[in-house]
Amino acid sequence: AYRKTMVRRGRWILDPRTTPALSQWDFCVLMALAWTCVAVPFQIAFTVESQIDVVFVFDRVIDLIFLTDMFLQFFLAFERTEGDAAIWVTNHKEIVRQYVSGWF
Repeated sequence: AYRKTMVRRGRWILDPRTTPALSQWDFCVLMALAWTCVAVPFQIAFTVESQIDVVFVFDRVIDLIFLTDMFLQFFLAFERTEGDAAIWVTNHKEIVRQYVSGWF
């Protein structure tokens, strides 16, 4: 049978199961990704010259959202399956190692 165990959480580690703001943050990142998927191809195809306007500033805000999300990933606990047990990894060094070797 599949069982879950809890390991003591390190300082500054965010647990997705107990941090409700993370789902709101994920939605924000999803909206930023949707904007990027639509706006960037349009800008590449139809923008002749670069200028500092509302769209430029909005794009920098989107970049800031993505950079913040990359930073948060270094402090986000993740679930690892070991045999029939699901263990939440909360050790900061292991989280960094997992993120850098996988998605970074």
